[in-house]
Amino acid sequence: MSAAVDDAGRALAPWRERWGLDQDGEAFATPSSVLQPVRRGDERLFLKLAVSSEERAGGTVLAWWKGEGAVAVRRAEGDVQLLERADGPRDLAAMARSGPAGDDEATRILCRTGLRLHAAGTPPRPAGLFPLRR
Repeated sequence: MSAAVDDAGRALAPWRERWGLDQDGEAFATPSSVLQPVRRGDERLFLKLAVSSEERAGGTVLAWWKGEGAVAVRRAEGDVQLLERADGPRDLAAMARSGPAGDDEATRILCRTGLRLHAAGTPPRPAGLFPLRR
């Protein structure tokens, strides 16, 4: 295991313990977050630590959407969120690569999701978030 994976795992350890989570894969770091697939009982989740301001703002929006059109935030504390894991049987990238019919269907799914996201959320809007029309 690399030092980066060890560091990522250590960064998330306090929340795994506090929230009673079992590791379900190795932790990993991106430029904006530290993430790890976890389980709580039979529930498959992601534990996420935001390390950039953009990712922190994204976490605020995810919580505001309340799972409507996006993954649900199950718990949050500071810059850490426990997220629903979006791992259904359909892979949009694979659909798009499968040919014209699959690409059309993947595009329709993305467009419907975008519409749901822009219609979701109960006012007031989080600070710094403005309507798409603007």
